[in-house]
Amino acid sequence: QVSDKPEIMIIGLNPSHVRWQGLIYHYGGGITEHNEHDNNVGAKFLEIFKLFKVCDKCYVTTMCKCSTESNKIESENLMSSFPNLLDELGYIKPKLILATGTQVYNFLVTQGINLNVEKINHPNYYFSYNRDKLKDYLLQIKEILERYKFI
Repeated sequence: QVSDKPEIMIIGLNPSHVRWQGLIYHYGGGITEHNEHDNNVGAKFLEIFKLFKVCDKCYVTTMCKCSTESNKIESENLMSSFPNLLDELGYIKPKLILATGTQVYNFLVTQGINLNVEKINHPNYYFSYNRDKLKDYLLQIKEILERYKFI
C-alpha cells in the first residue's frame, strides 16, 4: 500500500544563504528549476535517496525557515521556529527523522524529539569537503534505511 504522506523527514538547520528566486533545494542553495545542478549539494544529496528508491517517501524541511548570511542560527531563533517544526511533525508523522548535522540533532533531542531520530552529517561535509569519504556517507544512510525497513 502506498502512503499519501512521506514517511522520512529530513531536517536541516536553515535554507542556504544563497537566495535565488525559485529555490527548490534546501541544501546548498542556488539551484532553481531552470539551472543546471551538477555542482549543487542539494541536488546531489537528494540523488542518494533516489538511488535507494525512497525519494518519494521523503519530506525535506528546515528547523528555521529563514536563512542568514553566515548560515548560523542562534538558539533563540531555533526556539522561535520550533512550533512550526512541531506542526510539520504532527502533520507528517514520520517513521524516521534524519537530522542533518549535530546542531539539528542535539536540538531535537533536547526538545524531546528523540523517537526514530538519526543523526547524519550535513551533506556539505561530504560533497564539499570530504568527497573521498562519500562512500561512507552512502553506507551510513543505507544502513539507517535498512534498519527502518525502507530498503
